[in-house]
Amino acid sequence: MHFFEPPQLKYSHHIFFLTEFIALFDSIENLNELSLFFSYLDKNKSKINPFFISVIDKFASFKGTHSVLEDGAINFNMITLDPHWGSNWRYEELGKYWSQAPSNFPDVNVKWNISNSYQGNISLISKSHFYVSWSTTINNCTIHFCADCKYLLNEDPLQWSTSDIIFRMCL
Repeated sequence: MHFFEPPQLKYSHHIFFLTEFIALFDSIENLNELSLFFSYLDKNKSKINPFFISVIDKFASFKGTHSVLEDGAINFNMITLDPHWGSNWRYEELGKYWSQAPSNFPDVNVKWNISNSYQGNISLISKSHFYVSWSTTINNCTIHFCADCKYLLNEDPLQWSTSDIIFRMCL
């Protein structure tokens, strides 16, 4: 029994509070992961206790269990999640992100994924645009080498030069 039960629609739907929506979309890696999470919610909707559990708690359980909530179980009627799982998971993820992040970013309007870091060099890939940045810090100065990869989407692969192929392999 829920406080608010939305009307039955022809298509699958999920209703979130705005803060949960923002935290979820900031946490997902790609749309495929979002689709898998929605499938996870639909599959476990009747089993997860809805009281005091936020969408981020459910997303943390999705990430923490690799989307397998009841592996090896015969029959579960109800599963109670830790109501702090989401906030603890989010805190750890943000801590990892900011510990790897450079002191500044090349563009403040872009959300960056930190793909790897080695010998003081950081590789940044934009979540919302086709930008790539390699960053390094010398003394107190952060230097970014940026590339706009938008033009790569509409090119014929047969026309790629050797340097284009090497660049794509580095991504």
